[in-house]
Order: sequence, then structure tokens, then C-alpha cells
Amino acid sequence: EGSDQHRGWFHSTLLEAVMTRGAAPYKAVLTHGFVVDGEGKKLSKLLGNFIPPEEIIKKYGAEIYRLWTAAQNYQEDIRISDEIFKGLIESYMKLRNTLKYLLGNLSGFNPATDALPIESLLPFDRYILHRTGELIERINKAYDSYKFHEIYQNLMPFITVELSALYLDTNKDRLYINPPKSLPRESARTAMYEILSALVRTLAPILSFTCEEVWEFMPHLPGDPDTVFCADIPLDFYSRVRNDELAAEYQAVLDLRDQVKKPLEELRAAKTIGHSLDAAVVVKLGENNPGREQILKHADEL
Repeated sequence: EGSDQHRGWFHSTLLEAVMTRGAAPYKAVLTHGFVVDGEGKKLSKLLGNFIPPEEIIKKYGAEIYRLWTAAQNYQEDIRISDEIFKGLIESYMKLRNTLKYLLGNLSGFNPATDALPIESLLPFDRYILHRTGELIERINKAYDSYKFHEIYQNLMPFITVELSALYLDTNKDRLYINPPKSLPRESARTAMYEILSALVRTLAPILSFTCEEVWEFMPHLPGDPDTVFCADIPLDFYSRVRNDELAAEYQAVLDLRDQVKKPLEELRAAKTIGHSLDAAVVVKLGENNPGREQILKHADEL
């Protein structure tokens, strides 16, 4: 309820119930701030800044309206404006395109017969599953504590940076060049199936239409329900894919990758190269480099 109701009716009933019954009259109360416009002014028909929900849905769609609701820190006053919705549309399209890419690369994939055991996957695939597991764990904790805005804050950097710009971009050669049923290709597709399944089941309470649409077209295991809303949120996903040792090994490799990317971007800006694949990178590692062993072990994958 709004903060005025919390201070009033909910507070008075709490005091009365504790005095007469020794317990609160409700299990929990979630209090949110007022909805204000982009300038922080309270929405009012007199001021002409009130936007009816049906008008927002007609203009941007119910899915964007849901995303806006979930992305707000309701413990403060909640801002609403066209600029905010335009930014959310951009985020939503990044998410939707990433899910679409995962779905496209799973064409013909049968998880019952083609999926590999997690422990048999290539290291980079196990690493991204570990990182996805950390994300799913944070999202589930945010659901439990009603901190829905933390779901959005954790989801978008993962989708944009770790999944799209790192894992999916790096894996294109593996997916497009290796023959069907080969280990490099099926390892990647197993990881992509696990990621897609975990994401749509976890995000279905917020992005209902999108997740149901993906669920309709993605490959399934025998016994999976017809709708994502009858599928369980994967509470055990992190425990299935967790690999702290591998994650620590990859940190040294990713730190090196960030250092290499800067001169490559400078060469690209100077039009010396057109793509990072046009360059051959030589890295010299000293014997005492703390990440030397991890870099030599995993650098070829990145």
C-alpha cells in the first residue's frame, strides 16, 4: 500500500491487534512510495501529468509496463515518463534479442538425447553456467525479499555484458564451424539450453508474454508442462552448475582479455583492422605472473 495508508489504517490495525490479540492482523505489509512524473511531481489530473495505465499499455505494451513496475525501487517515490519507458524498451529489446539468439541456435536440439552432462561440458560452457547460476540465485533471493528492482539491476548487465558480448559472441565460431553432434557444438548448445530454460522459468512472473512465447518454441524434456506458468522456478539450478574453482580460474583470463581489448579497439578506431579476428595477439607472461597457469589453460577459448 501507499505510504499514507501504511501510516494510517495499517498502523492503527497493527496497534489494535497487538494489544487485543498479541499478534499482527496480517503476515506482511509492503509499502511503496507515490508515483510521480519525470520531474518528481505527484501525478494529478489537475496538473495534467496523470497517465492512465491503459494509455501506457496501448502505447508501449503490457510487457514494458510490467518491466517498468518491476524495475522501480518502490521504497522511494516511483517516477514515470516517456523517457523512462523508452530506456526500458531498449533494455527489453536487448533481452528479447538475446533470448531469440539462444532459441535460434537450439533448432533441432533435443535435450533428452542431445544434452551432455554438465561435468562433460567444455570449461567455458561450465563457466557461463556457473555465472548464470549466480544470477538465478540472486533473482530468487530478490523475489523472496520483494526487492524486484534488484532483479532488473542484476539481469541487464548479465544479459548485455556476460552473456551477449562475452559468451555468445565468443562462441559463434564454435557454433557455426563445427559439424553437427561434435563435442564443441553440442557442449555449447547444452549450455545454451540450460541458460534459456532457467531464464524463462525464472523471469515468467515479470515478463509473462515473452517467457510464454519462448517456452512455446523452445525444445523440451518429456514431461515438461505446456505452459511456462506450470513449470517450476529452478531453485536448484545454482547447486547443479556451481563451480567456484573454475570461476576463479577464468577471472585471470577475463582480466587479461579486458587489457587486450583496449589496444584492439584503438586499432579498430584507426581502421587498421576491421574486426578483432583480423589481429594476432601475442601475450608474454612472466614466470612469476600470479595468473599465468590459468591464462595458459583457458586463453585459447577466448
